[in-house]
Amino acid sequence: MIQAPRPSSAHHRPRSVVALLLIVVLSLVGACDLAGDAQGNPAGPSLALLGDSITVRATPSLHTALDPEYRVRLGAEVGMTFADMQETARTLGADRPAIVVVALGTNDVWNGVPTEESTAQLDLLLGNFPTACRVLVNVTDQVGVLEKPYDNGLASALNVVIGDRADVVVDWNAAANADPGTYLGTDGIHPLPAGEDLLASMVHEAGRSACPVPTSTTVAADPSVGTDLVLRATVSAPSGTPWGDVTFVVDGAPLGSVPIEAGAATLTVPGLAPGDHEIRATSGGTAVFAPSESPPVTATVSPPEVTTTVEVTTTVDLPPTTEPDVTTTTIDPEVTTTTTTTDPTTTDPTTTTTTDPDATTTTTTTDPTSTDPTTVDPTTTTTATGAGSAR
Repeated sequence: MIQAPRPSSAHHRPRSVVALLLIVVLSLVGACDLAGDAQGNPAGPSLALLGDSITVRATPSLHTALDPEYRVRLGAEVGMTFADMQETARTLGADRPAIVVVALGTNDVWNGVPTEESTAQLDLLLGNFPTACRVLVNVTDQVGVLEKPYDNGLASALNVVIGDRADVVVDWNAAANADPGTYLGTDGIHPLPAGEDLLASMVHEAGRSACPVPTSTTVAADPSVGTDLVLRATVSAPSGTPWGDVTFVVDGAPLGSVPIEAGAATLTVPGLAPGDHEIRATSGGTAVFAPSESPPVTATVSPPEVTTTVEVTTTVDLPPTTEPDVTTTTIDPEVTTTTTTTDPTTTDPTTTTTTDPDATTTTTTTDPTSTDPTTVDPTTTTTATGAGSAR
């Protein structure tokens, strides 16, 4: 139960007909649209809120308190009883919100609805939220004299029923009446600005303390080559997208925490030895999301690839070098070599031949002045050398 401490001596201001005028004014102003559009944090858990004129008054404070963490749909209107809000409950319940806040009952007491009937209508209303955490706001049972009687005994009986049906009770009755001059108008029912803020903060705290949304965490490891291992965690919830931090645990040792972004977190772990490693991931939770731990998985680190450079030396046996053919000519000494000299001034060459019996060389000299081949020009000498003799 969420409640504010009651001071040692509570004082109550006299109630007056001003309270009735306040109710009339609220009716003329009107109420929030029933089953309005969602407001607040789109990633937050969904929260449905049903209420009457008290909720209408506190709507700005409620959005200020709840919107940063929750996706809020509110349906509230002046003068509503449990029976009056059944249609709105069906509409809001179709979204399967994680939390339902019901701030009704004051008008049941105001109108003298028997407790049994109010109980049946409350049960019917809550049936539209089978999986939601129930945050129920009770009603004040210390209302003074009004133009229309308000049965404080009926209010007390209804508060018992509210307590039985709630996962957590927002004890607005005790908190507001702890200092009614600060928190309540003169009718003892509707909140003053300070009361509106108090009610909103109490609803917010009740959702946080009693209705954290369960989460589920899974972990996986990317295939690894070498010593670096990439770990990926996914955190999900039946309502909303969790935020917070994930802590990765490898072989029982926490290795690092990473913020969750869009329901996921990634961590690269260097320096792991090749082989199998047990991996876990833990989501630490937040004020609105419960913590969770993944089942263990096994990740394998493969040995790094080794690059080997091989130098290859090849020996090629070449065929032997073929020497070019060398032709050696031996001159037979018996071969006669003849040299002929022609005098260009004559057409009758005269030839003298001398033969060396050892190395035969024949030299023929033609006398240009003679036409008789038997005449030897005395100025022409033919010499053949052989074996060191002259002839």
